[in-house]
Amino acid sequence: MTTHQPRWIRRTEVLILAVGIGLRLARYLPRRPLWLDEALLSLNILARPPLNLDPLNDNQVAPLGFLWIEWVVTRLAGTGERALRFLPLVAGIAALIAFARLARRTLEPGMVLLATFLAALSPILIYYSAEVKSYGLDWLCAILLMHATLTLIESASRDAWVRWSLAAVFGALMSTAAPFYVAGCALALLVAPAVRGRPRVLLKVIVAGAPAALIFGFHLLTIYDSSPTRSFMQLYWSEAFLEPGVAGLMRAAKGIRELWSVSLFGEAVVASFPPKTMAIIIATSAMGAIAIARRSVPSAVFLLVPAVFAGIASLAKDWPLTPRLLLFLVPTVLLTLPAGLAMVARLAPRIARTPVMALLSVAVIAAAVNGVPASMRWSDAFIDVPLVLQEVEAHAPRNATVYLSADMIAACVYYLAWHPDRPEWAGDPFSQDCNLASIRTVVGTWPAFVGLAPGAATSAPTIHPEWLEREARGILQLPSPEVWMLLGYSGLQSALSAWFAESGLALSDDRVMGRIRVLKYRQ
Repeated sequence: MTTHQPRWIRRTEVLILAVGIGLRLARYLPRRPLWLDEALLSLNILARPPLNLDPLNDNQVAPLGFLWIEWVVTRLAGTGERALRFLPLVAGIAALIAFARLARRTLEPGMVLLATFLAALSPILIYYSAEVKSYGLDWLCAILLMHATLTLIESASRDAWVRWSLAAVFGALMSTAAPFYVAGCALALLVAPAVRGRPRVLLKVIVAGAPAALIFGFHLLTIYDSSPTRSFMQLYWSEAFLEPGVAGLMRAAKGIRELWSVSLFGEAVVASFPPKTMAIIIATSAMGAIAIARRSVPSAVFLLVPAVFAGIASLAKDWPLTPRLLLFLVPTVLLTLPAGLAMVARLAPRIARTPVMALLSVAVIAAAVNGVPASMRWSDAFIDVPLVLQEVEAHAPRNATVYLSADMIAACVYYLAWHPDRPEWAGDPFSQDCNLASIRTVVGTWPAFVGLAPGAATSAPTIHPEWLEREARGILQLPSPEVWMLLGYSGLQSALSAWFAESGLALSDDRVMGRIRVLKYRQ
């Protein structure tokens, strides 16, 4: 229930929201190059007709609503990075504003500003407010349905039921995680005293949720129905699925710690904490969940039950417990911690409770502020493909051979075939491929690793010698006076350069541009 806020609190909240919006704009406005996953999804958006219901290419998954809006935006505003990231930006800002109101409806008045501040500074929320992925829609859709649930509990009118159903439909269209929080909010309605006593409430919940269930089922039978993608994801996320027994409990604890860390402070800040700090913070959040349950059982249900459903899906190898796929649980993190801090402050004498709460809040906010610079920096995943394309266009001879490693291909196709500035990078306007005009381009293939299943996540695998030999021979298949090697993947940088060193080619240049190693050889 929303309570009346003093004017200074309302003004402070507006200031906090302005800071949060400013941080998201600061993340969005620089024309940061698309990284691999962004480029892969962007190519699906740009090259496919909007009514194509086949599974996405290149092991990508996204809901239809997200794809349709992205398609419309890129047709109206162009195909540049900012146009592609515009929907996630709008979703991130809208979710922040909606969360502030949810905090007012869920927490005691003294905790609302802290929760809003944590949301405004959250590294993972800032990050995914400027990324061509639908993850940021997960927490927006969850918040909107939580609002609709509270409204329905306060007044179970026909209009409230319709709004709840529409919020669930919006979630099913825009978010892959919709089943978790729709089910959690439906269960919250069933346990709410104001709704539970009404006739045929279970039937009403089923009827209101049926459209969302049908939409999600339609997704499963069409755009999500890809056995190769499912197999790839199960291999790639093999270390993020729960298992029965002690190992599963340890993995669940690790997943909880990761979610709390990236939602509140960022891994870099958490690494500087004294031992057991995150364990104490998570225990405090558990206390906060109890406090929220005492205040409103339905609120506790829609905050906590989706995590249970996600755990069950993880046991079934259908949902990896990784932070980017758990953004619908971020409201749980941001609401339970302030509520828990309030419980801790109540352990102090009455006269000291306000100062204790203020000190705890300042300490948490200071840690969150320290995490903001890291959320603004470019991740190691970003490969500045335009930078090296400009270098090739400016300095590579027309009869040179240019090799691009496989992790650069999707971005290369995007920048040469779709980006508004493609003429600057010698893009071929008649090709939808990674072809540099007048230059022989060799497109790399994904490395084969020794003793490693395709798609499995690992940090430092050994590249299979047969693949290395085949790849290198393909580069030298045709005579060329100069060979340019553009290598993104770090393991490939050392492996291919070692092979060429043994082949007798003369190395004329070796430098790093961004994350890309540029090697030049003369034959």
